[in-house]
Amino acid sequence: MVNRTNKLIRNTIILGFGQFLPKLVSLITLPILTAGLTTSEYGIYDLILSTQSLLIPLMTLQIQQAIFRKLIQKGDKYSKEIISSAYCFVITMFLIWCPLIIFIYYFVVGYAMPVVMVMYYIYIGNALFDVLGQTLRGIGFNLKYSIGIVIYSIINTLLLLLIFELGEINVLNVFLCSLIAYIIACFFYFFSGSIFSYIKLEYNNKAITRELLDYSIPMIPSSISLWIVNLSDRLLVTAFLGVGMNGIYSVANKIPNLFASVYAVFNLAWTETASRVMDKDADADEYYSSMFEYLFRFLSGAMILLISLSPLIFKVLINNKYDLAYSQMPVLFMGVFFNALVSFYGGLYVAKQQTKQVGYSSLAGAVLNIIINIIMIRRFGLYAASISTVLSFAIITVYRAFDIRKYIEMKYNVILIMRCILLMVIYCILCSNRNIMINSFLFLIAVVINIILNKKIIVLFIRRKQWGNK
Repeated sequence: MVNRTNKLIRNTIILGFGQFLPKLVSLITLPILTAGLTTSEYGIYDLILSTQSLLIPLMTLQIQQAIFRKLIQKGDKYSKEIISSAYCFVITMFLIWCPLIIFIYYFVVGYAMPVVMVMYYIYIGNALFDVLGQTLRGIGFNLKYSIGIVIYSIINTLLLLLIFELGEINVLNVFLCSLIAYIIACFFYFFSGSIFSYIKLEYNNKAITRELLDYSIPMIPSSISLWIVNLSDRLLVTAFLGVGMNGIYSVANKIPNLFASVYAVFNLAWTETASRVMDKDADADEYYSSMFEYLFRFLSGAMILLISLSPLIFKVLINNKYDLAYSQMPVLFMGVFFNALVSFYGGLYVAKQQTKQVGYSSLAGAVLNIIINIIMIRRFGLYAASISTVLSFAIITVYRAFDIRKYIEMKYNVILIMRCILLMVIYCILCSNRNIMINSFLFLIAVVINIILNKKIIVLFIRRKQWGNK
């Protein structure tokens, strides 16, 4: 248990290095882009970025996720067959998608051919970057995976600064900067992990390819569903409440999404740990149950603390003209909480190679989100978007909590779960009043609650520090 937890912590730190530094670097690019591009150019830029998250899973059929999982499961013995088969398939898909992308963006949308071709290569660069990165993770090079992300971010930012200084910033050049950064980062992945040594045509195996696709294709609905949820909220708010309210809703999401980004780092490490434990350890069910309780306690404490700090965070980081966004933040923090639990169970499904369940439940959640939005938005306004997010993720959480017991003997502390959720709801209600005295008192109580909830984690951390000093 201790060794597995230590490895989980170490991987979280390594993967966190690759996630947080690029986010800090990206803060530099936003003012560059908004200053250099016209509103119509920025609209094209944003549209292309938005379509990436939809098209990449379709271009690769999510085979990168299968590469990672199968390399962990089968090890070095089959690594050449897995990597060679997957890469031959990916190259074939790139060739198939070339005429489709040209037709859609040149003949239908009407973009200039140079922009269309750069877009196509950007999609290839992004997809290949992801495939190479997951390959590195699968063969155990998490640090190199993180370094590659940092390399891409820094090079892209430096090139953007260069074209901005030269006065040559436009959509085409912005994407050329990104393309060059992808090429350099892909070369780093390819050679630092010696991936070239795994790829040979003679190892291309149709049976292996089918096995990879059997695993990966059911995950496509999950990726598309996430895209639908994010887009549908904004489209419905804009359609029913106006573009101004959509801006408020976007601002309300900023701070909760920061925590979601932090958790996403842990979830990368958790998915790997869950898969390795499933393949090798006899006490996997007990480990998963204990990890769920530790995570639930930590997330509950963190959400209560963040909700109590919402008034202060909002005042410091957000302009007064977005004041209406404040009332949405506590609700959206609960949405992030349930989304984190959904991701935790997603890691268990990946470990058990039950990817169909990931796709089915995610798609059901996306449909549910849209239905709740449509029913509630006229009556409850902006709250409909926030509440629909919470309810859809909560229902998926409950479904996965019961469904996962078909494969894993999970044990739950039901009383703890009910108490924590009730506490979060109470805090959401109480913190809607931005009275300094009341919120200061609620913050102090939240600190005490955190200590009580996470005393086991605190004790383990103190003991670990003491052992390290001896």
